[in-house]
Amino acid sequence: MRANHLRWCVSPIFADRYAMRMLPLFWRAAIGNRLLNRLVVDELLGVFKPIHTENVLRLRYAEDRLDAAIAEGVGQYVILGAGFDTFALRRADAADRVRVFELDHPATQRAKRRRLRQLGMALPPHLVFVPVDFEADALDALLVEAGFDAKRPAFFSWLGVTYYLSKEAIGETLDRIAACAAPGSALLLDYKLPTCGLGAAARSAADKLDRFVQRLGEPMVSTFTESALEDELRRVGGSPLDSVSPAEQARRYLADREDVDAPASNFAFALFSLGRLSVAVR
Repeated sequence: MRANHLRWCVSPIFADRYAMRMLPLFWRAAIGNRLLNRLVVDELLGVFKPIHTENVLRLRYAEDRLDAAIAEGVGQYVILGAGFDTFALRRADAADRVRVFELDHPATQRAKRRRLRQLGMALPPHLVFVPVDFEADALDALLVEAGFDAKRPAFFSWLGVTYYLSKEAIGETLDRIAACAAPGSALLLDYKLPTCGLGAAARSAADKLDRFVQRLGEPMVSTFTESALEDELRRVGGSPLDSVSPAEQARRYLADREDVDAPASNFAFALFSLGRLSVAVR
């Protein structure tokens, strides 16, 4: 999604110049060739187009807010479910100001290391991989073991994950984040909204996406209203700082633009402040 946006958008909202290089050959061809792009991205995977926009917008928002946090002295960036995130590769300018902790499944991190070796790229010295099984491991303890300083504020990013997890697993992860979040920390996460408030066309598009990912074996199982998410974050000591609905995403980033699809109608993201709270970790 990041590579496709940069390749075909005249004025990119978010420019990840490493994304294309991280892809396997098929996807580099599918994105780089206009005819293949129309066939694969626009036709075969057209159901994902609104998600492409939400993906790009949430990353733009995340790094804008991260830059603001770094400017205020926050020196730790924790990416939960990092996948093939490229912040540490792209942002050498921040290397002496922020330490990046990427949390993900060991198999995903092995694949990423392998791809970087194929590209002849070394891991940046300010990047720390933290292998974690989110369903079995205590991520707060693993973070500290990896060098994370639980006495200093951090910016936590948790994007593209919550809707694939049960409410119990989401609560467990929030407990773990809160357990190691010093005052002055912040958490950004995106979430799926219930479809009951959508119009017929938007609900139909949402249902198509649900069926598609179900067939892929990755069903989306959890939704939140804005107020329900705020209640869940208050439970672990969080306070809402900003909420970005689909309409607000379009207002902030897509005004007078016709070259980018509208974002998905049932995905939003939100920013919360975090401070140390004694929580009963489940």
